[in-house]
Amino acid sequence: MSTTSATVRWTMPDGGTHTGRAVVPVNASAGTRVPVWTHSRGDLVSWPPTESEAVLRSSFAGMGAATVTGCAVWGSARAARALLDRRGMRQWALE
Repeated sequence: MSTTSATVRWTMPDGGTHTGRAVVPVNASAGTRVPVWTHSRGDLVSWPPTESEAVLRSSFAGMGAATVTGCAVWGSARAARALLDRRGMRQWALE
């Protein structure tokens, strides 16, 4: 389905009317009802992700968190080893 951007108008539960730009089907004429998503203040937001998109995003977030954690642990171990090696070398030099 082809889409385009158009000016849309929507009414909030409190009765306030808002306008903004949203994606609509190309063949939609003026007055056609199209679904739009808003947050609590009434501003347009993007469509919510599908279940598969949510799973994919959370998988990437989990892999990213695991990678960052692994790198932090590895970096900390390398730093501790470097400090211990430096200390050992100083003590060895004094003897």
